[in-house]
Amino acid sequence: MKKFILFIVILAINFLIANVSLAANYYIKNYDVEMDITEQKNINITETIDVFFTSPSHGIYRKIPFKNQVVRADDTTYTSYADIDNVSVNHQYTLQNQNNYLNIKIGSPEHYVNGDVKYVIKYTYTPINDDSSNIYDEFYFNIIGIEWDTTIEKSSFYINMPYSFETNKIGLSVGSYGTVGFNKGEAEVFSNGKTIEGNIKRPLKPYEAVTIRVELPQNYFSVEKKTDIGPIGIIILLTLIVFFIWLQYGKDDQVIPVVNFYPPERKNSAEISVEYKGSACNKAIVSLIIYLASKGYIRIDDSTPHSYSLHKIKEYDGTNTIERGLMDALFGGYNYVLKEDLERSTTFYEDCKKLKEKLDRIKFSIFEKNATSWEKITIITLCMIGIIITLLFVLGGYSFDFIERNPDIIILPFIFLAFGSYAYSKVENANIVFRIIYVIWSTGFILSPMINAIKILRSPQEHLALTITCFICIIISTICLINMPKRSRGGNKCLGEILGFKKFLEVAEKNRLRKLVQENPSYCYDVLPFAYVLGISEEWIKKFEGLMLEPPSWYNGHFSHRKFARLMGSIEAASVPSTENGGIDVSSSAMRGGGGFSGGGFGGGGGGAW
Repeated sequence: MKKFILFIVILAINFLIANVSLAANYYIKNYDVEMDITEQKNINITETIDVFFTSPSHGIYRKIPFKNQVVRADDTTYTSYADIDNVSVNHQYTLQNQNNYLNIKIGSPEHYVNGDVKYVIKYTYTPINDDSSNIYDEFYFNIIGIEWDTTIEKSSFYINMPYSFETNKIGLSVGSYGTVGFNKGEAEVFSNGKTIEGNIKRPLKPYEAVTIRVELPQNYFSVEKKTDIGPIGIIILLTLIVFFIWLQYGKDDQVIPVVNFYPPERKNSAEISVEYKGSACNKAIVSLIIYLASKGYIRIDDSTPHSYSLHKIKEYDGTNTIERGLMDALFGGYNYVLKEDLERSTTFYEDCKKLKEKLDRIKFSIFEKNATSWEKITIITLCMIGIIITLLFVLGGYSFDFIERNPDIIILPFIFLAFGSYAYSKVENANIVFRIIYVIWSTGFILSPMINAIKILRSPQEHLALTITCFICIIISTICLINMPKRSRGGNKCLGEILGFKKFLEVAEKNRLRKLVQENPSYCYDVLPFAYVLGISEEWIKKFEGLMLEPPSWYNGHFSHRKFARLMGSIEAASVPSTENGGIDVSSSAMRGGGGFSGGGFGGGGGGAW
């Protein structure tokens, strides 16, 4: 009984193996491949496939890989990439790039075929990298691929090589993946030293392949190299234009720091911040709270743990519109505001944004007018570099298909996002059309060199000079852009006064500070908002901690550099959108899933047999 059961099991397994092709509703009666190889290693292929359909079907599809993991018998491996062009079929067909394959879908969705059908597929297969050693070249090709899911009853091939070669260097493998060579009687190969002809003398089972490898003399294939001299010259020329624009309209005159014990007169801390940094920021607006407090308009109560309150001492009676705007934003019609009120306010951060935009107009008085216009020209010139590099791939044949064949380059969108954010910050006050154009162009500007760099990692000698030139030119051009526009004579003078003042705050000695405090007891706190926008408030407060000063008259609580940093950080956080005040926080639960899961929404899908 056991022997009978074993016999039935073996019979069933053999039956399933023998009829795998029946599940595919077709089998191949004859598979003939002709290859004409040029001296540039372009492989012109004609595949004649005689198919018998056991039940009505629309047709077949042919998957040709763009990317192969090449493995030799000695266990050496490399990744091979190729271009596939000049596709034609003797039936209706469509082309689609899918997961490192060119999928040729042959047939009509409106019609069915049955019985014998002949398919003639022609295409040009061009390897775009070669990992042969320095000792030999090679022709290593899967004549019939490993991924046919049906039986191939008969198969043959004919290969025309461009030059003569040694016939004893031909190797043929027939069988499942990993098979080396073939058994006696399975195949026959003929060669006259210029052509190779072969017949496979047994049916190929599903997922069996026919692979040929011919070891050739070094430099057997004279692969045509695309010249990059023209593009390199254009990119260098554009970079020189950017450099000369920077020399004329971006390079600031020498700044001579002028040592001062006090900040420049008749300017508040926010205005000093813009003149120092070249643009407005939230920190500049927040610094005005300390500035207005030192002028007697605000008192800060920081005596309650984990909270604070701001009290209006008197109505603002000055002429500065930014200072008046901040007083209105803080208090409205009330006399005090709590920390919690600022954090939950849906108007405070909007008011701060408007004040920042108004404050930012100061920069037009510290930069040369022509320099601002030339900054935009520099941006456009930079984008032209990106466009040219992009066109090299699209029109020059370097092919953007590389990304589609390498989904591992998913990191690129994050690079685009970072670069686009920088682009947006540089043109914050430009019109929306200019912003969109700049972000789009800057994306192309960073995309092409990145693709080229990745291609170099895959194939070290490919377009090396062009890639190195691109990166050097990008670095030079970006440095020029960051240091534009040029400050006016008045703006340069202001910067010199600010740098001199900052230098004094950093290096001032105790004795000098003691004399200044004797002359003006509130000197430390009058200077504090300016030290804050210059980024040295902590060091400044520490200098005075040893002088045993009383807390400022406008402050209630234990004053220290740590408490001051916490207070200002809290106010600055309230000046930007958050989940508490109605803004959007990227760390919110909605960005972590929001009740959904990957693959659970609409759309998506998959694929199947034809």
